[in-house]
Amino acid sequence: MTKKSMEFFPRYLFFLFSSAIFSKGGDCGTVQTPASVTATIGSSVDLTCTYTLESGDSVYSGFIVWQAKKSGSVDYENIATFSPPGEGNNSFTTTESAMILKDRAELLEITSTGSNIFRVVMRVKEVQYLDEKEYQCSVTFISTSTGPQTKSTVTSLTVQAKNAGSSSNLCHHQLCYTVLLISTFCALVL
Repeated sequence: MTKKSMEFFPRYLFFLFSSAIFSKGGDCGTVQTPASVTATIGSSVDLTCTYTLESGDSVYSGFIVWQAKKSGSVDYENIATFSPPGEGNNSFTTTESAMILKDRAELLEITSTGSNIFRVVMRVKEVQYLDEKEYQCSVTFISTSTGPQTKSTVTSLTVQAKNAGSSSNLCHHQLCYTVLLISTFCALVL
């Protein structure tokens, strides 16, 4: 085992052990995201999640996660995991959604915006139409009174064409791809 996995192992055992001891109930911290975010093709956009710790709550590395809704599914898959301030590195997962974003996204360090309030940001650069989907921020709180509880909230990213009001850019992603393919085919045939 590596040193990093050895550091994670006691936390994982605590999480499993506390899951067996504590019953669900009561309340712990909160998680919030904007309901929706809009970005223009080629721009950058910050997907922002704020979580608040209540008295007796803890959050550990790997239990703060940005996820993306899988195409044609109700399920979400992990994109990136984050560490609380001073507790380690943020990292992308190896899911399909993460691989699509990995070279165009930046995982910012979690910052404190007040007493027990923390901000988690995944910055998507060079936004593309395929980025338009629902993203979910999930935080697992370890509470001394209620045990582990995961709270999640969803934000929808809408992607617009540049100069969305211009008649030359009024196509949406599937229509644009179809027109592009037909144009390319016609050019090759002629």
